[in-house]
Amino acid sequence: MSGSRMPLTGFGTWKLREPELEPAIRAALKVGYRHFDGAAIYENESELGRVFQTIISNEQFVSRSELFITSKLWVTSMKPRSVRPACEQSLKDWKMDYFDLYLIHWPFCFKSDTKTGSTLYDVHGVAIIDEECQIEDTWREMEKLVQAGLVKNIGVSNFSLNLLKRILAMSDLKIIPAVNQVELHPYLQQRELRDYCNGINIVVEAYSSLGSGKTAPYLLADESFIEIAKDLK
Repeated sequence: MSGSRMPLTGFGTWKLREPELEPAIRAALKVGYRHFDGAAIYENESELGRVFQTIISNEQFVSRSELFITSKLWVTSMKPRSVRPACEQSLKDWKMDYFDLYLIHWPFCFKSDTKTGSTLYDVHGVAIIDEECQIEDTWREMEKLVQAGLVKNIGVSNFSLNLLKRILAMSDLKIIPAVNQVELHPYLQQRELRDYCNGINIVVEAYSSLGSGKTAPYLLADESFIEIAKDLK
C-alpha cells in the first residue's frame, strides 16, 4: 500500500441498519476497531457518516487520522464518466474528505437507467451486463481519484487471478492495486490467488472469514471447528 497502515482486522458494515448501527459502531470503537468497511450498495453510508461525524467532530472520541475507512464502487458506476461522481457521493455520505481505501466492488458492470442510475434487467429478471464497460478503463479513473486526493489507496474486490492480471498487464498502469478483497475461509482458501498476490505485494483481504451463513454447509457448525474452539477456550 502507498505508505498507509491498514489494521489487520476490519469491521464490516453490510446489512448494518438503525437502530443497531450506531450502538454497533460505538461498541466496535470501544473495543479497538479502527478499520471500517463500507460500500455504496450497502445503502447505509449516510447513517455511518452521521455517526462518525458525531464521534469525530463533536465528541472527539477518535480523530479521522486514527481511522481507516474503506468504501466500494458499485457495478452501475463503473463507466469512466461515473467513477468520480460515485466516489464523491460516497464521501459526501460518509461526511469525509477522503477514503483510506476505495475498491472496485465486482469485476463487471451492469447497465443502468441514465436518469435514475438503477440497474436494468432483461425479460427474465436478470441484470444486464454492460459489455462496453472495460475493467481497464475503470481502473484508469480509479487512479485519477488518488491523484485528486479523494482516496489514499485503490484496490479491487472479488477479482479472480486472471482478472487481476488484466489490470497488471495495462501498458499505462500507474498504480498497482493495493488490495484484493475476496471471500476467504477454510472452505474457500484461494491458495493460488493468495500466493500470487503475496508475491507482488498486493494485500489479500478476507471477507466472510467465518462463512456468510447464507448457504450450507455452515462453517461454524463444522465439528472440526467446534472442537478447535473448545480447545482454545
